[in-house]
Amino acid sequence: MREVNPWLCRRLILKLRGKRTFDDGIVLETLLTEEGLLREERLTWAGLLLLGQKPQKFLPASYIEFRAYNWHTAAESALLTRKRIDGPLSEIFETTQRLLLSHLRTKQVEESFNSLGVPEIPLEALQGALANALVHRDLLVEAPIQVAVFRDHV
Repeated sequence: MREVNPWLCRRLILKLRGKRTFDDGIVLETLLTEEGLLREERLTWAGLLLLGQKPQKFLPASYIEFRAYNWHTAAESALLTRKRIDGPLSEIFETTQRLLLSHLRTKQVEESFNSLGVPEIPLEALQGALANALVHRDLLVEAPIQVAVFRDHV
């Protein structure tokens, strides 16, 4: 249980239980076992990825390799950004989403001069694709998830 990030654990349990406050009388190990995140006093892979301090210590390829290019192809000369994104799944998701949004073009939808643009790809579509990539990855494949942003596609 040393690998557990207490803040992430508390946040996940509150979300799973649909509560705003945390009952400190609850035994953490019991809750994690009930949710399938702890088995025989050890975190499961899901528990490690969701709640671990450094999941990549035990699952080395559980990170995202992010790249952004200023052209239509993956030529090294067109590479703008290259970043390894690791940590618990929630951090990987949030950081990758931020990077994606920062490299996508936006379009003006309102007529006001100072109105904010919206991403050319809807946020919900990006979040869905990213969540699917993170949740449905094969942990036995020892290669990271690749996310690449090109001038005309992701």
